[in-house]
Amino acid sequence: MIERWGRKRFAIGWTMTVVIALMAVLPPLAAVLQAFRAPQAEQWSPGSFQYVIETYGGCLLFSLRLAAFVALASLVIGVPAAYAFALHPFRGSAAIEQLAAVPLALPGVSVAIAVIVGYAQLRGNWLLLAGGQMLYTVPYAVRVVANTLRNVPLRTLEDVARTLGAHGVVRFRHVVAPLLVRPVVLASLIVFALSWGEFNVSFLLATPTQMPIGAALYGTYTSNSGAVSGAATAIFLAGALPLLVALQLLERRPFDFGQGV
Repeated sequence: MIERWGRKRFAIGWTMTVVIALMAVLPPLAAVLQAFRAPQAEQWSPGSFQYVIETYGGCLLFSLRLAAFVALASLVIGVPAAYAFALHPFRGSAAIEQLAAVPLALPGVSVAIAVIVGYAQLRGNWLLLAGGQMLYTVPYAVRVVANTLRNVPLRTLEDVARTLGAHGVVRFRHVVAPLLVRPVVLASLIVFALSWGEFNVSFLLATPTQMPIGAALYGTYTSNSGAVSGAATAIFLAGALPLLVALQLLERRPFDFGQGV
């Protein structure tokens, strides 16, 4: 009886997993399939991809540059902050760490308007858009790195290295840096993916000459045919899927103190 109930629970769980997976995959797949249908014909055509590349190619390149900058800047700010929060906490550090995540709980419209009002002199500058996205990406970078550092005996390892005569540079190179590699790579992938797909802040802070692909994607849905919007969706997903696959592979790899990643 117990064995039969176990098999039934497994079958129910497997079925629910498949149903949820299909619910997540089928809508974007249906949108992508529209890309191969000519707007005013019944035959299948890849012409919509060429139109998207020619029309929105600049948005794709701008998104790549923007995401790379946001990822680098978020790590420059987030990694030292995470190191301090995790290993050298001070009075009020926990409150500061929580306050850094406040933008994640606010509507994107409110965040974008606050950025526009607070930094009106930068309106039209791509740095304003990067700063708006970093309000969302820096908390993720801090949390990923800090959680990893809290779960490894880094302070003990540093103390041991200090007792063996290793000075600060040597300890950082041989003890701290290897342990930072994995969380930093994870954080960079997450932040890059967030910047690539961010819409709310990007849509309000973007300009016609500085528009990321997430904001441009909305334009294809509202002003172009289903074939064009499907092609734009496929290209957008093609940029995001490698990041998601890399995240899954890295998270499944066992953590080794001596190897970092």
